[in-house]
Amino acid sequence: MICPQCGRKTWFDIVECKQCGWHFAGLNDPQPTSSSTETALDPQPCLVSVPTEPSWMRRNWHWALPAGCLGLLVFSVALVGFVLVVVTSAMKQSDTYREALSCAQRHPAVQTRLGTPVSAGFFVTGSINVSGGSGQADLAIPLSGPRGKATLFAVAVKTAGEWHFSVLVVQITTTGERLDILDGLLPTGAKPATA
Repeated sequence: MICPQCGRKTWFDIVECKQCGWHFAGLNDPQPTSSSTETALDPQPCLVSVPTEPSWMRRNWHWALPAGCLGLLVFSVALVGFVLVVVTSAMKQSDTYREALSCAQRHPAVQTRLGTPVSAGFFVTGSINVSGGSGQADLAIPLSGPRGKATLFAVAVKTAGEWHFSVLVVQITTTGERLDILDGLLPTGAKPATA
């Protein structure tokens, strides 16, 4: 309620104005708030628009976006490299790989062409599928020696729990010559590679 004498805002339930002493006899009913006196004496607060600071991304997009893309690319390459290392390591742990490599390292024709020692490269390609007592293996193993490089191709089948090589060929990289090393290296009665 507004005092008609001094224009001061007061509570609705008071009987007299505390500032000027005006008696509100019968005037305790709520007054309309749109009177010119109330507007003049009690102005609305002024709202000042304060400029907001742009977000971090809006301020730094010119370097954050390329850095994020580069980070995603590096992560993807690292993930692919990790998967390749895990798969290659798993193939190198197989008995088929170890037996094929051992045959190639012991063969006199391979030692003559590549020199000794004959060592295997890091990345082995191919596949090994085993299901219980049966399976298949098809591997390409890079070889190197002091005199050159070659690739060992090994194809084996596992039946009744035993691996049997059907192909064991070393291809010399420089000449393209193919050496079949399967004959003569696995004497009868020798235990074939097992998974």
